[in-house]
Amino acid sequence: MNNSSEATAKDFAALNGHLGLSRKLRGLDYVRCLEFPLVYNLLQLEPGMKVLDAGSRTSVFPLFITQHNDVEMHATDLDPEIDGLSQLAAKLPNPKGKLVVKQADLRKLPYEDNTFDRITVISVIEHVPDPGDTEGARDLARVLKPGGKLIITVPFGMTDRDFFMNQTVYSEDFKGDPVFFQRHYTPETFEQRLIEPTGLKVEQRAYFGEAGYPFFNRFWVLPSWIRPIKALYAWLSPFFAGKFMNVYDSPAPLTLQSPPMITANGTFVVLTK
Repeated sequence: MNNSSEATAKDFAALNGHLGLSRKLRGLDYVRCLEFPLVYNLLQLEPGMKVLDAGSRTSVFPLFITQHNDVEMHATDLDPEIDGLSQLAAKLPNPKGKLVVKQADLRKLPYEDNTFDRITVISVIEHVPDPGDTEGARDLARVLKPGGKLIITVPFGMTDRDFFMNQTVYSEDFKGDPVFFQRHYTPETFEQRLIEPTGLKVEQRAYFGEAGYPFFNRFWVLPSWIRPIKALYAWLSPFFAGKFMNVYDSPAPLTLQSPPMITANGTFVVLTK
């Protein structure tokens, strides 16, 4: 892929597979097969930009940007697992950019005002307990440069739902009480919690997911006893996502209007300062 080409899910899957056998066998996450190229192509990166991906953990997304673009790429996450991203970056073949990895909370980012030209938050902010998602959105807007772009993606449903789990979730330890895992946003709560508080201008807003056959919840989210069978087709995730997922101007076409906790339904917004 060159700088004039649009990225595809296959491009992301190829780099992900280059980072290790386990990642190659596990394949690129089904939903990220749509999210990653969608967000990347919306960024319109230029040489010399400073870019922030908040909530990276060990995602291939900031690594892909570093590989293909002459930019200063910052990756942050509250989870200490973010440190592993530096080790993965060492496996990149001739990266064009520079990667800076830092453990940080997106509710209180350790950066000066107006630092970044581009900021991405891909299916992350929904995992921050209330009111942290709104606090995070405000702080992301604070560190965005005038003229910059902030892109946020979150899970979507026509019903507001918060989900809890009886286990440790990311950096939050389970101590007997259910631990918050994530929320689904409706069009109204997406606006109220994540768009309005930033004070930024909406450049583009849309929805994504499956219209028709619910492949994701039939074949990707499997019970633990049958999950190993997914190893036979996980590497084909770009093909399946390309066949069953798409972007829509309205949520009406989405098959599951009130989906289960793990969903392929999502919504995104491009905000400018």
